[in-house]
Amino acid sequence: MEINMIDKFFETIKLDRPLVFWSIVFAAFVGSVYVNNNYYYKSIDFIESNRLKNLISVIDESTSVCMELTNQDGKSCLHRVTDLLKNTRTHYGAKVTIKGKYGVLESDNREYQDHERVPTYYLSKLNALDSDIRVSTNAVPEIWSSVRRSITFSIEDIVKEDGWSGVSSLIKYKAWPRSAPAISYAFILLFTVWLLRQSIIAKIKLVRKFREMKDED
Repeated sequence: MEINMIDKFFETIKLDRPLVFWSIVFAAFVGSVYVNNNYYYKSIDFIESNRLKNLISVIDESTSVCMELTNQDGKSCLHRVTDLLKNTRTHYGAKVTIKGKYGVLESDNREYQDHERVPTYYLSKLNALDSDIRVSTNAVPEIWSSVRRSITFSIEDIVKEDGWSGVSSLIKYKAWPRSAPAISYAFILLFTVWLLRQSIIAKIKLVRKFREMKDED
């Protein structure tokens, strides 16, 4: 009974055929990269969300102190936010928009723009300046776009670079960190499926031998 079930399984899936087998391997590889990237960027989104909250708190506190020290000079305090943002630059950067009683301030030092990645943002109030504040960053890419870049070693980004210095920098700081997990998964998966394929071929031979013995009987 067990042999018949194995026979039926392999006859249906046809894993002994190279095209079918390697198609399944590739699908498993893409799936593992998807899971890794999804988990990684969820953690990045969590970290960046907290960073935005902290940035708003820092701006709120600094403007409150500034208003006390400058005898309520709101325009001066609003301008000083620009200097504060220059000193709090992070890898992904942030876009800060403040609108209110003392005018409008916009600062944008994001690494990626709106059309490139999914925005994460927070809205709040700066009580000392009687203003609204919106802080956003674009740290998280569209998931399938990130998977494509991971499994292709960011080749589409590399070909867009002008000169070797740009290519070298992109490979070192973006392409390699982005694709390193995918490359590791590829080596592990290839070794695993090679062993699996040997096992499958052995089982198929066993099934065929068993069927031949039954036919002879």
